[in-house]
Amino acid sequence: MSNSSKDGPNEVIDKKGLIDLQFSGSPYTWSNKREGFANIKERLDRAFANERWRLIFRRAAVHNLPASTSDYSPIVLFTEGEQRYAKKPFKFEEAWTRDETSSFVVEKAWGSDVSGTPLFKVSRKIKETKKEFRRWNKEWFGNIQIIIKDYWDQLEKIQNEDPTQENLNLEANINLELQEWLQREEMLWRQKSRTKFLAAADLNTKFFHLTTIVRRRRNAIDFLKNQQGIWVSGREEIGKCFEEFFTNLFTSSNPSIPNNLENLITPSLSNEDIEMLSKIPLPEEIKEVVFNIGSNKAPGPDGMSAHFFKCYWNIIGGEVIEAITFFFQRGFMLKEINHSFIVLIPKGSNAAIVSQYRPISLCNILYKIIPKLLANRLKHILPKLISPWQTAFVPGRKIQENTFLAQEILHDMRKKRGEFTVKTAYNALRATNYPPHPLLQSKDWKELWKLKINARLKMLLWKMAWEILPTKSFLNSRFSLSSIDCYLCNNAIESLEHIFLQCDWVAQTWFVGPWPLNMSHMRNVSITDWVKMIINPKHGLGLEGEEAKDFQLYAAILCDQIWMTRNKARLEGIKTSPEKVARQVIKAYEEHKNAWRNQSKKPPNVSPWTPPLLNWIKLNFDAAIREDKSSVAVVVRDQKGNLLATWTE
Repeated sequence: MSNSSKDGPNEVIDKKGLIDLQFSGSPYTWSNKREGFANIKERLDRAFANERWRLIFRRAAVHNLPASTSDYSPIVLFTEGEQRYAKKPFKFEEAWTRDETSSFVVEKAWGSDVSGTPLFKVSRKIKETKKEFRRWNKEWFGNIQIIIKDYWDQLEKIQNEDPTQENLNLEANINLELQEWLQREEMLWRQKSRTKFLAAADLNTKFFHLTTIVRRRRNAIDFLKNQQGIWVSGREEIGKCFEEFFTNLFTSSNPSIPNNLENLITPSLSNEDIEMLSKIPLPEEIKEVVFNIGSNKAPGPDGMSAHFFKCYWNIIGGEVIEAITFFFQRGFMLKEINHSFIVLIPKGSNAAIVSQYRPISLCNILYKIIPKLLANRLKHILPKLISPWQTAFVPGRKIQENTFLAQEILHDMRKKRGEFTVKTAYNALRATNYPPHPLLQSKDWKELWKLKINARLKMLLWKMAWEILPTKSFLNSRFSLSSIDCYLCNNAIESLEHIFLQCDWVAQTWFVGPWPLNMSHMRNVSITDWVKMIINPKHGLGLEGEEAKDFQLYAAILCDQIWMTRNKARLEGIKTSPEKVARQVIKAYEEHKNAWRNQSKKPPNVSPWTPPLLNWIKLNFDAAIREDKSSVAVVVRDQKGNLLATWTE
């Protein structure tokens, strides 16, 4: 199979529905065995399987061995992988909540008499809840797969009986129970697969089951290279590798710190800030934090997900609030609540050494509530604690700004005139000492990303609002340019306000459009205010409803065309007339409008498939006819929904 064939490797893999089995060991399977720069290594061999094979051999693993005399490396397929018999920790199952009696289990556990601090009481009651759920799951809820199989058998049996009214009613009841348990099975595997992008109503158990197997296989560590470069396997040997690595990593060299450095960092928080951080949270504040935690995020050692707290909040909420309040009053954290699982996540595919894994902590939900409360309060004072040059971690700042700046510096330094002087650094530092233009408010940013326009147009407006488009004025503040005149008119300094609002060339493009604006009235408008006007045309232009949406689209497209025309003049020296640009804008505007109309057409309601009567078969078909071609598809099923035949042409 080669790329030159009619169907390349990727097409064949997609058509056959194959799954990459991944691998461990050497990243290359072939070498030309030459020395020095002539040596070439490639990964030519890969292992794939279809869905059915993957579901049968769930723990199958592929390991690439080192090549000895041959150009090719031996590849070993372990169909069973490494057998692990470790005891599985308790995990709350989302499917349990579909059974009404589950609330009685929680009420019984939380009704037990426990003495001690509020944190201790909640911790003990969570333990008691785990015991009760284990007992209830074994005695009442049962094994989902076994119950589903039993219902299928009952359904098959009753459908083979005479279709009397009694049998038909019994069949309907069995089918209703079966659908309920299928929903529970789907919830079980969706939770295990950690899949987020499918809707809750997607009944696709096979997909979730397969996703779970692939995820577990990807995260499994069957082979690992130790610090001596030797491949090891087995639970004990692999565990020693991680233990040695992190022991060395966290061993202190006991450096001596001079006493005169203790007061080097002065306090940054005022008494009011400290009081705000340590104040007792309100019950509503605690509940809001709990309900904002992802329902099925990986749980901590107690096994209780946020879904458990949300579902049974009317039973456990009061004591949870009391426990969190107690912590803020006393500053005491119970050791059991602070326990966590350390999980090693591969940084990339086919991780081979310990340093290619990153550890994360899986904390109990009760513990998560406290740092999330503090984080919500800390947001308001972060700008006081973090330097203006640090663009990450603070809402309203974007790490892309530093990326753009670094890119411009490196780009100009490679030029013949490229330079980065003390003057450049001084100008950048000086700019931080003056208040910048007022940026968009939080609500404005939200409205920007909600605009019904192309994502690229939103990004352009975002860059305009942040004033980070590389205009001559912007670049000259960092580097010394020989000319800062506008590429379009050559009569003024090229700033954002000039390019989009003040340039005579630009004024003509605005005037000939469906919204003929007199740009002479925009001489004192900042680019940030202009972006605000595009986001909310009602305040600046009095436009509402559909007309406001149309203007938002037209204005964004025109800004995009202006910037593209400017770049074309800079790179190719070609100046386009305002009339031609206006025609291009109107054409793009109409294309976007037509796309909106097509998207707004709702698809027809799809009726669910209903099975045929006993001993009948059902044919479903569909056809599509165009001027130059047509196609038809037929599917044949029996009363159980089993696929009997298909045909397409």
